[in-house]
Amino acid sequence: MSNFCCGASKVGRISSVVNEDLLVHQVPVLYCPVCKDVEVHPDIKARVDMLTKHAKANGFSELFCQGKLDIHHYDELFENCSTVDRGNQQGVVQSQIDIALGLLTFAQSINDEIWEKELKDRLSALSKKDLTNSK
Repeated sequence: MSNFCCGASKVGRISSVVNEDLLVHQVPVLYCPVCKDVEVHPDIKARVDMLTKHAKANGFSELFCQGKLDIHHYDELFENCSTVDRGNQQGVVQSQIDIALGLLTFAQSINDEIWEKELKDRLSALSKKDLTNSK
């Protein structure tokens, strides 16, 4: 698992995921707004897997994690995320564009052409998403 994708960092948020055919709600995840890759936050993945196995063994098809993960401060969980999605999608996209532009300048300064291309692709995808969300 990595906090990086498509040339820049993933975004933290609370979301629903499917884990072993079980719909699991209120799970801290990291996601890429460009390619849509989603993963359970690495710091709590083992606990989510354990809860999922327990819920499946008891015949549940859905699991709500709030209060079951023993997470007291989500801000601490997401402290290494450059952006945290708190429901303002336009703000998330703008933050990711700003970060990618800064990283692009750095990639150009060190002549890293591969990273530069990844960041340009990311900016292109984010710009299209930005236009889509503002309509």
